[in-house]
Amino acid sequence: MTPRLAASAVLHSSGVMFGIAGLMLALPGMPWSTALHALGPNAHLPILLLLAASALMVRTRPVTMTPWPVAQASALAIGLILFLQPAVQSLLLLLISWRPSLFGAHLVFYDQHHNLGAPVLAGLTLIRFVVLPAIIEEWFFRGRLLPYIAARLGPISAITLSSLLFAAAHGTGIQVVLTLLLGPVLGLIYLHTGRLYPCIIAHGVHNLIAVLVGGAMTASWDLVLICLLGGAWLLAIAWAHHRNGSHRRLLWTVPICLGVAAVLTPVLAIAHHQAWRRAARQLIIDMPDHRPIAQRLAAQHQAGRLPQTRRQALIEDLWTSSIDARRRWLLLGMLDPDTIDHRAASLSNDEVLAICEDLISLDSSHPHRAEAVLRLSLQHPRLSYVMLVEWPDVAQDMWPWPQYRDHVMLLVSRLQQQDRAAVMRNLLHGEIYDREQAIEAVLHMPAHAITHRDRYILRRNVPDWRQRFEALADSAPEQAAAWQNE
Repeated sequence: MTPRLAASAVLHSSGVMFGIAGLMLALPGMPWSTALHALGPNAHLPILLLLAASALMVRTRPVTMTPWPVAQASALAIGLILFLQPAVQSLLLLLISWRPSLFGAHLVFYDQHHNLGAPVLAGLTLIRFVVLPAIIEEWFFRGRLLPYIAARLGPISAITLSSLLFAAAHGTGIQVVLTLLLGPVLGLIYLHTGRLYPCIIAHGVHNLIAVLVGGAMTASWDLVLICLLGGAWLLAIAWAHHRNGSHRRLLWTVPICLGVAAVLTPVLAIAHHQAWRRAARQLIIDMPDHRPIAQRLAAQHQAGRLPQTRRQALIEDLWTSSIDARRRWLLLGMLDPDTIDHRAASLSNDEVLAICEDLISLDSSHPHRAEAVLRLSLQHPRLSYVMLVEWPDVAQDMWPWPQYRDHVMLLVSRLQQQDRAAVMRNLLHGEIYDREQAIEAVLHMPAHAITHRDRYILRRNVPDWRQRFEALADSAPEQAAAWQNE
């Protein structure tokens, strides 16, 4: 053996050993995984070992046709990644329904776009999660490992084994399944085009979608449809220029590819909607803490990212699913407060208080939050007493005046006499709202609702009640007469 062959064999063997070590350290659930995680900054050791393996392993060119031009191969690779997004997102939703989690709730009930922060931080984030993984993983799995296996076991075995190892190196259950779909696609692209750069670009596009768009892609069919049509367009371009093609081919490749996408769109849309509905139902039923679900659902509904069809589907599932009343009514309060007017009367006072506590814990910016508590209070007057006497700060925050002044006074007029007296004292003393505004609101209560005890409480707690009655007689004689009537 010549010195050159001996050195090549040593380097190649070292690369294989580094690659095996990197894969072993990347596999989750192994005895050494906990120790590796405790290394903190050194937890990227598997990636460094894979990079070393890629540099040391002698490259073996796969059996393929003449390598494609980089531009055409890139169009093919990116087009396939985008064209497969409907299948990827539907599969992701099915995985979430199979194993609900808070991460799954973030994807299904997506409430905001990603904020990468300052430009420097955004650049570092993109380099860490988009650029480096695409370069290093493709360099090892497709650039070194796949041709190495293909030269010994054939292309089918190479794609299968490299894809399995590629998926195993990604750790979590959802990532493993998704990379099992991504790996064969990238392997076929590499073997068919003979180019590694398109695989790197396609992998980067896949990571970029996950980082920038995030759960918006999973929650919204519109974004998935844009990817489908964009992928069809790029595939048409790659097809038109394959084997020294010309721009004239676009006259028939574009209509064919877009036609296929148009035919598949209704089927894929139904599949995506059903997968989303199944994932949402399982999250609602199985998540231990339902308040984060309600918070995300409320934010999505408020931002207008919850279509009417999905909203109605969720309402139907809430009524048909076997979940506790507290969870059902909290979510219904976010989706359809009108339902409270028809069915909330059957709830007990304890159930209403528990639901109200959950609603209060949500973000105060959601408009249905205050409306839902208001309607519950109309159905259960005892809740009005609790809000206005025991939780005055909450009432002031949830029902600000003058926006909710008439609503609050309607609640007061429907209270039983003893509870009503306590609420009126708090109002007239200024313990809930501004005292002057509260006195004016009490004086303008509906005339038919004013009782003898109301007159007594007003005169005991408002020293200048005579002057106020005289001023009221000038603006509202009937109202003043109702207060002065003994």
